[in-house]
Amino acid sequence: MKLYERMNQGENLSWCKPLSNKEGTRIIIVNDGVVIRSLFTVSTPIEFRLQGNDIYANQDKPDYLIEKYGLHYELGCSECPFRDECDAMIVRE
Repeated sequence: MKLYERMNQGENLSWCKPLSNKEGTRIIIVNDGVVIRSLFTVSTPIEFRLQGNDIYANQDKPDYLIEKYGLHYELGCSECPFRDECDAMIVRE
């Protein structure tokens, strides 16, 4: 069983926040003030490269990325696209 299965809808860990745009096509994971993962839906390889470079260059500036890409929607752990591979979600019984 994963920890997110025991959490309430919309609940997440205090130090790790999945943030999304309104459409859910752009998501970043901010862990202790640093962007550790991202998932962006893009249409061209150039767009992929530009956004990837931007995120990598500004991974320690999540506020900048939140504003630039409109990532104002906080997701719960159960909605995070990386929940199944997250070490914090493993329940040790």
